[in-house]
Amino acid sequence: MAKKAKKAAKKKSQPAKKSAKKAAKKVVKKAAKKAKKAVKKTAKKAVKKVVKKAAPKKKPAAKKPVAPTPAPSLFTPAPEPTPFPESPSNEGMGSASGV
Repeated sequence: MAKKAKKAAKKKSQPAKKSAKKAAKKVVKKAAKKAKKAVKKTAKKAVKKVVKKAAPKKKPAAKKPVAPTPAPSLFTPAPEPTPFPESPSNEGMGSASGV
């Protein structure tokens, strides 16, 4: 009777073990999914940071040459001569700043 009881106990305990293993696997899978998502998010954030860091370097370079061009056109009365010769526009700027 003892042997039969032990066998029955083993049979009853096995499904519990299997379910525990399944549960553990599920937990591991969920954790892995969360980890993957977290990695993706951090990777996206890192890419955004890199892009942001790289972008401002390009923008000021583009803005600097653009900024001086409208300023002389506002100060000088005739905007037509400014694009062709550069030296008269510079002289005009100098006289405007001197006055």
